[in-house]
Amino acid sequence: MNISKGEGLNISKAAADAGTSIDKLTAGASWDPASEGASVDLDLLTVYLDESGKAIPDESSNGTNADEAVCAFFNKDPKGAHHTGDNLTGEGDGDDEQIVLTTADIPANVKEVAVVIAAYSGQKFGDVKNAAVRMLGADGTTELVKYQLTENYADTRGVEMGRVVRNGSEWEFKATGEARDGSFKEIVSSYGVTGVN
Repeated sequence: MNISKGEGLNISKAAADAGTSIDKLTAGASWDPASEGASVDLDLLTVYLDESGKAIPDESSNGTNADEAVCAFFNKDPKGAHHTGDNLTGEGDGDDEQIVLTTADIPANVKEVAVVIAAYSGQKFGDVKNAAVRMLGADGTTELVKYQLTENYADTRGVEMGRVVRNGSEWEFKATGEARDGSFKEIVSSYGVTGVN
């Protein structure tokens, strides 16, 4: 199901209706270079947020909460999440990057999971077209919901595409379409993440 900015969907119910589950929920991001022959290095990341809307705290007392809160190319396996690999060009069909969430393993203090596409190398969304994020059920193929950017984010280097929201025992996806500008470090840090290099 395609949704627009500001809309949401109960993905637990959508998965059940489709004959699958969200025991493993895949966030897939895709984009294409706006100019033929160009390459654009965007990165998909997720940030675990607590009930205050900020990144969950540092529990390992190592001076940063990035290892607990962020799943990205530089931190591929926080609890309950796995980044499948970094795409440096945006070339090819289908998802350019994916993060697999094992919902039962997501820490209990996580109320929302922000799903963000950001430019690591400083390029802007004016350099890309067809940017989208979709959520796949546990079978890895059933598309539950998709949000494609139609708004103009040409001058920003990051967009929060949506949030996966815990609602009791169920999960929802809300398309937020929120611009997050700045360097890659600044975009990640804007969620209250510390110690990002």
